[in-house]
Amino acid sequence: MSRSLLAVLLLALLAHGAGLRNGFVYDDHRFINNNQRLPDASLREVLLDVSTHTADSDRDVWRPLRVLGHQIDLATGLGPFAFHLHSLLAHLGAVALGWLLLRRLLPGDSQAPALLGATLLAVHPLGVEVVGFLSSRGDEYALAAGCAALLAALRADRATSPGARAGWLAAAAGCAFLALLGKESAVWVPLLGLLAWRLLARPRLLPVLAVGAGVAGGLALRQVALAGLSPLQTVPHGGDAVAQAGWALYGTGLTLAHAAWPATLSVDYVQDAWVDGPTPWVRPLALLALGLIGLAFALRRRQPVVALLVGWMLIAWLPSSSLLVTLRSLV
Repeated sequence: MSRSLLAVLLLALLAHGAGLRNGFVYDDHRFINNNQRLPDASLREVLLDVSTHTADSDRDVWRPLRVLGHQIDLATGLGPFAFHLHSLLAHLGAVALGWLLLRRLLPGDSQAPALLGATLLAVHPLGVEVVGFLSSRGDEYALAAGCAALLAALRADRATSPGARAGWLAAAAGCAFLALLGKESAVWVPLLGLLAWRLLARPRLLPVLAVGAGVAGGLALRQVALAGLSPLQTVPHGGDAVAQAGWALYGTGLTLAHAAWPATLSVDYVQDAWVDGPTPWVRPLALLALGLIGLAFALRRRQPVVALLVGWMLIAWLPSSSLLVTLRSLV
């Protein structure tokens, strides 16, 4: 293992290790404590019956990998400790895969970009929710499997034999499918692949299409599990297209501001604005996000790596709908 990666993983342990002492909070109760179907639900039921995912009547939540992970934790009999240990290990895996992806995706021999990206992912306060909040573990699964899918796509791109290429293409599609089963916000995976193909000419288009096929398969299974309904939700995840785009841009700008200055970060930092209505910060923060989109477009030829990384940040906060839920707390 690289010394730089080992150092990053140790930093992640220091940043999040104290969470092992925590219990269940917020949605953990409806997804875990009060979910009577959790212990005995079969794999088929978890994949196709959304009533196994939560104890209440909210039936638009579909996170199969999270449910299966919670089943494993519950079976240990160790209480909240097992759940938090699982989330911490998932975070370490996601950090390691993120580091490896950046090392292999970005050109040049320097480890600095990968080290910076993995360190931010490992320790930045924006990641606290997905590590410490058990109900958000699906984000970790989506990130880890998504990075694995893109790594497999890069291997398929370099494969010399047809058999090896076919195997890596299948692995890329399978990992992308699993990422979608972690959380539907994993639609970022093929989009990042498209950006890398367009800006860096790697991987080639066929491996990116394989990743897209895996995500499409996961979305199709989600629609089957939801009986094709995908009911329209209220803001923040509903409203017309203009409202969704506006809130997504606002959330992006606010998160970028917290990335630079996280002192006022709160688990409810976006929800408060949604409940209270527009604040004076909505417009300037939305303009900040639009400015970054313009910056990425302007740099696409002279600084393709910078444009790729800016695009990666923005992709995570695509306008949401009942099918694509905005990922606010993890890039």
